[in-house]
Amino acid sequence: MTFEAHAIILWSLAVLEIILAIYIFSRYQRTASIYSLCGLLLGFSLMSFFVGTLTTLNSNEVRLIFARAAFFSGGISFVSLYAFSIYYPLRIFIKQNFIRLSIWLPLVALLPFTMFASGFVNEVIIEKGSIDVMPGSLFWIFMIFTAVYCLSAIVILVSKIKRTSGEQKKQLLIVTTIIGISGIMAVVTNQLLPVFGIPFNKVYGPESAGVVSMVIALIAMKK
Repeated sequence: MTFEAHAIILWSLAVLEIILAIYIFSRYQRTASIYSLCGLLLGFSLMSFFVGTLTTLNSNEVRLIFARAAFFSGGISFVSLYAFSIYYPLRIFIKQNFIRLSIWLPLVALLPFTMFASGFVNEVIIEKGSIDVMPGSLFWIFMIFTAVYCLSAIVILVSKIKRTSGEQKKQLLIVTTIIGISGIMAVVTNQLLPVFGIPFNKVYGPESAGVVSMVIALIAMKK
C-alpha cells in the first residue's frame, strides 16, 4: 500500500470517528460516561489524522511534531478509556475528587511531556513503505502511563461485571473483553516493545485502534 492510500484510509477513519462522537454527544444525555466515550473517539480520531498526515510529510522535524501529537492523542484515549470504565454503566464507588484528579492531572502533564520532552521521541524514519518511530530515553514513562491506565480500566470493568446481571452484564462483558484484548495489545506492541529496542509492531496501529473504539462505542450505546 502506498503512503498516499494509507493516509486517505487514516483520514477517512478520523472523520468517521468524529462523526460518531458528534452523534453520540448530540443524541444521548450528556453524562460522564458519554463525555468519556466521546473523548475516547476524539483521541483515536486525532491519532489517525496525525499519523495519516505524518506519512505525507518530507521534513523530519515536522514529522517528529506530528508523531508527538499522535502519542498525545493516544494518551487522551487511554485516560478517556479509564474514565469510561469508571462511569459505564454506573459510576463505581470512587471519591469524585480522586476521579477528577486522576483524569485531569495526567492530561495536563502529558501535553508538555509528549510535545516538548527531549528524551521522549528521537526520530521518525519513513522508508521502504513503513514508519518507524525511534523512542528516546524517557519513552518508558509514557509506556508506564498507558499501561497503568489500561490495566486500571480493565480491573474496574471486571469488578463491575461481578456486580451486574442479565443483559447489562452480557454487554459489559463484551466491552471488557474487547478493551482487555485490544488495550493490552496496544500497550505491548506500541509502548513496551520499543522500550527494549524492538521496532513498533504494525499489527496494532491507528487503524485497529480506531475500529475498536467505534465498536466499543456502538456496543456501549446499544439499548
